[in-house]
Amino acid sequence: MIHPEPATNVTRGDSAPRFASTPQKQAIQAAFAPATAKGIATRQELEKLRELRTKDTNLAKMESGLTYDAARLAYRQNVGRLADQVAAGEGAKFDGENGWTPQDWQEDFQERRKIVRAHRSELTAQAWPIVKEIRARWAAAANDLAAEVEAQEKTAAERFATAYVPGLVPLTIRRAAGEMVDPNFTPAGGASFDELLPFLKF
Repeated sequence: MIHPEPATNVTRGDSAPRFASTPQKQAIQAAFAPATAKGIATRQELEKLRELRTKDTNLAKMESGLTYDAARLAYRQNVGRLADQVAAGEGAKFDGENGWTPQDWQEDFQERRKIVRAHRSELTAQAWPIVKEIRARWAAAANDLAAEVEAQEKTAAERFATAYVPGLVPLTIRRAAGEMVDPNFTPAGGASFDELLPFLKF
């Protein structure tokens, strides 16, 4: 069991991927591509994750537009539209949104952000049962690869009658594997689906 809580409790917060080296991450991704051929994920699992990722990406774009500045602009545009109507002799009704203050617009945009984030959290919850299984399989495959590299290094050390010291390559792979099965990991920070599976391209 990788995650101590059920998928329905998955939330989004402000965490960031911990494996910061992009070149290392890309190299590890390449070592396990394609995932289906490596037995890490099925085609059906990846198709489902891509479907959920597309929805999440669209919601993320929507969320990025619900900013303080966007709310302030919406207020100004509404006031300008009402002023144009009055100037044209059309009259204007100051009810509903037409009577909103800048604070009203800010609160409206904030509420919209909460709704979008809730939907994104639901998508993450739907993906998590698939993701946690893939993370476990990936970690097992990574540890196997690290063991293969270590065996090659040990053979070379024995050949030259030197003491074996684990190299950086297997240590890096094992570190990545450890992150994938970290029991304290919680998808958070508006994490993208690529961040849920940082070492797997899909």
